[in-house]
Amino acid sequence: MRPGGKQGRATPVSDIDMVPMMNLFTVLVPVLLLAAVFANVTVLELQLPPKGSGEEGAERFVEKEALNLMVVISAEGITVGGSGGFLPSVLKTEGHYDPNELIALLQIVRNEFPEEAEVTVASEPTIPYENVMAVMDICRERGFNQIALVGLHMQPVLPGEGA
Repeated sequence: MRPGGKQGRATPVSDIDMVPMMNLFTVLVPVLLLAAVFANVTVLELQLPPKGSGEEGAERFVEKEALNLMVVISAEGITVGGSGGFLPSVLKTEGHYDPNELIALLQIVRNEFPEEAEVTVASEPTIPYENVMAVMDICRERGFNQIALVGLHMQPVLPGEGA
């Protein structure tokens, strides 16, 4: 009899086959390393409205005349306007918008309204994403940090329907 009270043959110890696991890691490590290159993280600082009741916020809104600054990006050009009217448009020349003209227009607004931080960027659905982001970056560089993005959907008016 064997010690421990068991009778019979001893079972042979077999080695664990590590080749499939090594193959898996050989493929998985480069795939994960390549995927990490494409994962770009962009952080935008957002500012929440101050804590307070709705009545206090409404009083502050009534006291301050809203500019309602809007930058409209269309296929023809970029228009900057607000509740007081519109500035001359930045027309598209040779397929591109001139960023210096937009900077000059936003600087005019900044000189008139130095405390203004809000702007609404509106664009047509056919405008490339890069153009919209470039306009938003220019607005942020000029000090308009609270940016809202709006999509314009133009509906054609059929003859006889009126405006």
